[in-house]
Amino acid sequence: MDLKHPLRVLPVDRIVALYNAIFAGFWIASAARAPYAPWLAFAHVVAAMLPALMRRAPDLSPPVRLLRELYPLIWLGAFWPELDLLHQLHIPPTFDHQIAALDLALFGVRGTHVDLVWMWRMPYRWLSEPMHFAYWAYYLLIGIPPLAFAALGRTAALRDVVFRMMLTYLTCFVIFIVYPVYGPGLTLPRYSGPLTDGLFYRLVR
Repeated sequence: MDLKHPLRVLPVDRIVALYNAIFAGFWIASAARAPYAPWLAFAHVVAAMLPALMRRAPDLSPPVRLLRELYPLIWLGAFWPELDLLHQLHIPPTFDHQIAALDLALFGVRGTHVDLVWMWRMPYRWLSEPMHFAYWAYYLLIGIPPLAFAALGRTAALRDVVFRMMLTYLTCFVIFIVYPVYGPGLTLPRYSGPLTDGLFYRLVR
């Protein structure tokens, strides 16, 4: 594993810092609505300072260099559940009614979600489990490619995939703040038929 120039501030560092600054401001503005908001704001402020701290860091050991390359994905593991806190507080109001109206206009059926329509019409375990496995395997795509590139010593590819992944996810998270939609998985009734005891169904629900 040859991680070249580990202390140089990378574009992904700036993206993560900008995201932290945005969410720090958001939680400061929401301080009156949740007792933990100031603490989250403080954590984001500290995290936003990481690029500046990296310039002053001493030479790093190989394991720490690897951690330095992968830390954005570790942050992603924290940013994702943070959105659940927004959901619990209903911050901000959602636009699910607009998306539901679009769904009705496109398909002519109210509630075309898999739980309400498709799983009842196709109650086959041989279909349900591979489909839910395909959804669950999506999570593997977050970790396996970066780890593989790191193990192969492909530093440029590692940094490229981490940059693209963080740019995509963090952009979507910011859009969620501007135009939040929780989706039918949280706003419509859940499927309650015989397929609920499938392994991969349980893993993704």
